[in-house]
Amino acid sequence: MATKPGKDEHYSRPDFDISEFEEKWDELLRKYPTKDGADPPEFLDQIGINSLIISLGESMHGVVTNRKDDKKIPYEVALASYFTIFLQTKIDLSNPAMIKDFALLFMSTVRDYAVKYKRFTNASLGEIDEALYNADVPKLILFLTAFYTKSCLTSGENPTNPINHIDHKNHTVAYQSDKIIRNAIQCIINKELTDGSFEEIMGHIAFADVHTRGGTTGKGNSFPELYDEVNSDPHLSSFCKEYENEWKLKTALMMENRRITSCSPILIDMMLGICNFSLYAAYVYAKACTLYINLATDRSKMIFEPSNDGTYTFGPQSSSSVTTISLAPHPNYVEKNLTNEERTLEHMEQLDRGISAVLKPLIGVSIRVLDGDKEREMEFPGGESDFFQRLYHLRIFGDKEGNYDIDFKRLEEGKKKLMEAKTKLKVKRAELREANKKANKAESLERKITRITENKEAASNNSHQKQKKKRTEKKNEELSKNENEAKLVFDSLFGKMGS
Repeated sequence: MATKPGKDEHYSRPDFDISEFEEKWDELLRKYPTKDGADPPEFLDQIGINSLIISLGESMHGVVTNRKDDKKIPYEVALASYFTIFLQTKIDLSNPAMIKDFALLFMSTVRDYAVKYKRFTNASLGEIDEALYNADVPKLILFLTAFYTKSCLTSGENPTNPINHIDHKNHTVAYQSDKIIRNAIQCIINKELTDGSFEEIMGHIAFADVHTRGGTTGKGNSFPELYDEVNSDPHLSSFCKEYENEWKLKTALMMENRRITSCSPILIDMMLGICNFSLYAAYVYAKACTLYINLATDRSKMIFEPSNDGTYTFGPQSSSSVTTISLAPHPNYVEKNLTNEERTLEHMEQLDRGISAVLKPLIGVSIRVLDGDKEREMEFPGGESDFFQRLYHLRIFGDKEGNYDIDFKRLEEGKKKLMEAKTKLKVKRAELREANKKANKAESLERKITRITENKEAASNNSHQKQKKKRTEKKNEELSKNENEAKLVFDSLFGKMGS
């Protein structure tokens, strides 16, 4: 064991030998050579990863390859840089076996070299493990949660999977599954799921984290604690400090209320999380499927490119043949701030569109529901959920405590409030349409009167012009007649004089 990553005596960091890693890397490249003349796949671009993060990974790779023999290179820097290059230039999206082998190298490197906390490996790749890559049918739904906490890290030793810490009793994971996923489905079918059926549904869903490092203080760390803990790692932070100017970001990234202006340990940690789920998304795509990713934390929005106006939207973020990504905030973001001006009904509708999109792979799955006192079986039909809208009306017009106790019975009351609001809205829209009709009718009548008046004036002007023309013609006739008569008289007089 080498240097300690923090003041806590429970920490230790294994020595990382980059030459051993590169030998394994080169062996895989020989096994799966890059096709000559092939365009780079740029997979991270295809799934909308923030270009600043991609550029940082490419810049880090230049530093790593120039310092191959340097024993001070942290494993996190090497791994983030090499796999950024792999996902952008080396990956063959038609070869799932290749992607799986590189993913296994990624996993084994994390397992062997991640920071240790007591007897635990303080790194988690969530439920993206070897078994997931070995399954005959890949899981098509991935929930990216907030960082895992000490309760996840120490929930139970797992010698066979020391880097796959997921505690489904953790308040964040439990809320995302038992509250959001379960109730989103129930609000689509308008029926209550049985507990057994819900457990079977959860078998179709994998959880992972946007961070690989976990917090080690308390049962549910706050993000600032994790931020400070990771950034205080002396080995990683000193390496980042050395390249602070070289790794400056063109635009600052906002991680909650923290401005990230240069490469930092917390950002590198998130880059490992990006590589983790991107490898699995690429594997699913190579298996001719689409991975549906739900971002269950507001912080993870910085991973992806903002929209054209520079902002991020909730609901479906991007959709393509490669992957579908939806944004939904951490439960606290919904619950505790639900009555703020930002939490509008439109906001809830966007969240419902997002969660509905993510659940599409479940269409056709057999589920069991409660129908009165009996159970019956049905296929999940898919469709649009109104869970967040029900929750909104339940909170606004009913319970404002903002606790996590959201069951289907209470959401039925939220449905009634929602229906009442929609009925009122329907009436208002009908009244508005009627008012618009009357306004349009009045405007049309006014235009008609204006046209009639203008036609009359035009007709009157035309008549006046005709009369004026007649008077002019008559006057001209009289002048012509007088001229002729005068000429006759003149000719008669002067004609006689001439003779």
